[in-house]
Amino acid sequence: MKKVGLPVADIAKNTEVARCQNLHRTFDHSLVGVDQDYCILISKPIRKLGEHTYSLQKLKGTKLVLPKIEQYHLAQDNLAWHRRKADKKG
Repeated sequence: MKKVGLPVADIAKNTEVARCQNLHRTFDHSLVGVDQDYCILISKPIRKLGEHTYSLQKLKGTKLVLPKIEQYHLAQDNLAWHRRKADKKG
């Protein structure tokens, strides 16, 4: 099992979020995202798969647990970039 966490350098840049390998890939491929309120978004391709026991759709609208210190929150401009990338994919 790989350790999940943020290297200190990445925390300072506000560009990374701790996630399992599956969510890492789905985020990088714009299948899941994070809105401006730090809630999870699910892409149309994932929604089209329908509901099942392990569906990512169950995460839709879940608010991320953020660090107490605001300077360590994910940067909104980085999240917006991922959302624009997802919009282009449809």
